[in-house]
Amino acid sequence: CPAAISTGRVMATIDAQDCTKEVDLALKKSISTKIAQIGDVLTYTLKVWNESNTNATGVEVTDSIATTVQFQTGSFTASRGTASITGNVIKWAIGNITANGDTVTLTYQVKAIQEGVHFNTAEISKTNEKDIDSTPGNGKEGEDDIDRQCFTVPVKLCVGEKVQVTVAASLTNVQWFKNGSTTPVATG
Repeated sequence: CPAAISTGRVMATIDAQDCTKEVDLALKKSISTKIAQIGDVLTYTLKVWNESNTNATGVEVTDSIATTVQFQTGSFTASRGTASITGNVIKWAIGNITANGDTVTLTYQVKAIQEGVHFNTAEISKTNEKDIDSTPGNGKEGEDDIDRQCFTVPVKLCVGEKVQVTVAASLTNVQWFKNGSTTPVATG
């Protein structure tokens, strides 16, 4: 029977880190409010800075926003670099962050479109140099190059209705409130 044989070559691009140079990049994410109503527009702010005495190059951040929010087109404001969104994933190509505290920021907005808890995670996904205390793009909690935020749109119930709401098992110190009270009805 006939068989197809390919002898063609395929070009591949390989990005290698310069492990002779070490940087120490950090990322922090914040949100304008933790409790919103449907239709509210919230602002996220990403801050990335260089804690080392070595310049960082080729820096990129990936930010995965919840599929349960609506990104506000045209709301990107970057102090350096360019940001774009595909689906629910934001890519922020920063470029260089110089040594000794150089800091860059990105802000953008989302609209709350449904009730519930909405999570968002950002992480430094690329740098040309080795980071001394984190690995870009590995998704590992506890490193200083990843941060997550969430906000809640309260779930409204009528008398006699029930709702079951869960969050990721990895989250701790979660507090649940009822009717806008400041006393939690459940924790864990």
